Amino acid sequence: MGELCNLNNDCLFKEEECNSHIESYTMNQHDIINNISLDNQLIFLLKGKVTLSFANHIDTEISENTFVYLPVEQYYLIKASETSTLFVIHVKEQISFCNRLSIEDLARYIESEDYACTNELYSLEISPEIKSHIKFIQTCIEKDICCSMFYKNKVKELLFLLCIFYSREELCSFFRDALSPDSKFHSEVMRNSHKCKSVAELAQLLNYSVSGFEKHFKRTFGISPYKWMLQNKAEKVYCEIRLKKRNFKEICDEYGFSSISHFTNFCKTFLGTTPSNIRKYGEVATARPEKQISQSIDKVY
Repeated sequence: MGELCNLNNDCLFKEEECNSHIESYTMNQHDIINNISLDNQLIFLLKGKVTLSFANHIDTEISENTFVYLPVEQYYLIKASETSTLFVIHVKEQISFCNRLSIEDLARYIESEDYACTNELYSLEISPEIKSHIKFIQTCIEKDICCSMFYKNKVKELLFLLCIFYSREELCSFFRDALSPDSKFHSEVMRNSHKCKSVAELAQLLNYSVSGFEKHFKRTFGISPYKWMLQNKAEKVYCEIRLKKRNFKEICDEYGFSSISHFTNFCKTFLGTTPSNIRKYGEVATARPEKQISQSIDKVY
């Protein structure tokens, strides 16, 4: 018998921490997790009780043994109401369940059926099969298996299991925020917009001419890409300020501001006040001013 592969040293896909696709949290009562999602996330509450806030969902209670979908490009805040265990799956690629069911299929299904849309956050109960899959992943993490390819495949397997053990109607409601008339284009924009600082740069990354990209974008999102990127930038800047993880100089560098003065003027124009005031006042979960940002952009443009 040949020598076994030493996973800790020889694996080409080794990661120092197994958290690029999978994260596990143990939260004590009143603990808080706040961040910006740079990919689609499935949040499984294995134990306890938490509240989740993002977009228009404020302090939505998540019950034990259920899971929810968190879309890409969202500022979110999780508060533990009691000691809780969370298991988070990051879906870094286009959501696809199997060769016979994609996210585009769900979007078409909604269009063809009498689908009742709701603004409430939709959760699913963790089935025994999904729970078993998660338990196996947890065991692998405990055994210090740190292969990124392995966990990437486990995420794909999880998505496949979802289409086996949940109905199409349930999946439509669960992934509602990921569905659009052109879900593939929508997903590519959402997953790559944070890498680009201009419409031309994003169009080039997605292999479009600028004019072709602008037309496709307007059909899918309902607004111009420039206005959308500006609004998206304002919301991200707001969240970065409120998260308090970076100083103002670091935020300036990250989002392409030429100076602190330029950064301050941007905040005054689109957020209504200075960065210092944003950081000092207001509740993180309830102060995200999407409407104010949109109205400010409408006034300027």
